[in-house]
Amino acid sequence: ILCCFLATATNHKNKKRSKKLLARAKKAMDSLQSFASVCPSNFKNKLLLLQAELETASGKTKSSEIIHLYHESARIAKEEGFTQDEALAQEKAGYHVLHMHEGTNTASEAQSHFDQAIKIYEDYGALLKVEQLKKVISRLDYTVQHMASRKSNIYQKSSGSWLMPSSNPGL
Repeated sequence: ILCCFLATATNHKNKKRSKKLLARAKKAMDSLQSFASVCPSNFKNKLLLLQAELETASGKTKSSEIIHLYHESARIAKEEGFTQDEALAQEKAGYHVLHMHEGTNTASEAQSHFDQAIKIYEDYGALLKVEQLKKVISRLDYTVQHMASRKSNIYQKSSGSWLMPSSNPGL
């Protein structure tokens, strides 16, 4: 999953590095597919999460299909007792919605995913993660309020800076 994130983050800067990272993620997915075929209760949710991340990085799959992968990953993780994986799937779904769409309806959908992730992380005891996501939500709230008045985009695809804590300290 980290390879997918890094490939997506560096995609606009270093195409060669992005391709290399995505190749590593695809190899990891091959391994997860083998593991999931032997023990789906331990690996199916992880496989679905990695598939969602790879599809997001590729940019070739409908967003609704990707969201479905995140939801299935979260559902299976919950059923199998992988609380941290359930929270991660909800969190990643929230980021996916923010990055792939624009508008206030998108903000509420993303916030719903983040709220679910926060509750799960709280129950799990991951309090630093809870604080991190609360900061994301506060930036999201700020952006939605100002978007309505200034009719600006929720996420500027060229920089993506509003989510980065150090890049916009005024928020």
